[in-house]
Amino acid sequence: MPEEFNLDGLTDSKKLSENKKAKIENKKAKKLKEDKKEHNKRSDKVKEKRTSKFSNKYKDRIESIKESEKTRLENRKIQEKAQKLIEEEEAKEKEKFLKETYSRKTKK
Repeated sequence: MPEEFNLDGLTDSKKLSENKKAKIENKKAKKLKEDKKEHNKRSDKVKEKRTSKFSNKYKDRIESIKESEKTRLENRKIQEKAQKLIEEEEAKEKEKFLKETYSRKTKK
């Protein structure tokens, strides 16, 4: 069966396959556009996050609690460092004392 040529030089089957490809590409482009719109809507909703009555009423108290928790953690770190330094110093003194005591016993 000979293929029929149109004025533009394409066969009917080639033209159909090109039309199918164009439709598929259009669908993909449309889907991509819709996905972008949906994503923008979701991000807008996140930006429009509502605050509750509780958080509005106790905003200052909540901030105070967060700040006190932060300072408590900082103080704990400082205390741990200080304790470590004290333990190291005690170990040095103990070692020094033992050396002195041992050296006195060996001199006698």
